[in-house]
Amino acid sequence: MARPEIEPKTELGRRLREVRSRLKFEEREAFAERLGISKQALANYERGERVPDASVLEAYREQFEINLNWLLTGIGSFFDSAAAGRAGGPDGIDLHLVDELGRIVAIECKSFGRQLHPEQVSVETMKLYNDLLRLVANIHDAEEVQAFLPQIRFAFKKRLEAEQNAPGSGKRSA
Repeated sequence: MARPEIEPKTELGRRLREVRSRLKFEEREAFAERLGISKQALANYERGERVPDASVLEAYREQFEINLNWLLTGIGSFFDSAAAGRAGGPDGIDLHLVDELGRIVAIECKSFGRQLHPEQVSVETMKLYNDLLRLVANIHDAEEVQAFLPQIRFAFKKRLEAEQNAPGSGKRSA
């Protein structure tokens, strides 16, 4: 008999577990095998003890057609079909771009002395992705996307600066 599952520490962990539950995988082993990861890695992700990298997230999308925007933020539909249309085509979310945006979040937060929980990094990354979707005509046009990334980075830095200097933040600009 399997041990009772530990309550997830994060909302991302809760959604990862929800995917397995809604797809009717009672046991982690078969589900983890489909994702190409170990049962222990899946358990760590579902408990919120670790955050899956881009290749694992891509496996959720490829193997089960899960909407990565929903998976990371809880916003949107569970399945990818609606997200693919909004993202500019049938290829869905470009995970290399998500990685690049995640690096922007990490670097800029570090430059402001902010340490985000890994789940919050994912949420901020998807916010930047959504901001980029509003700016570009074709999210799959790498040249166009690269042209707008400095603007996305600048806007994110301004937002961090505003949050840092907001009343009650305990910090003031010099």
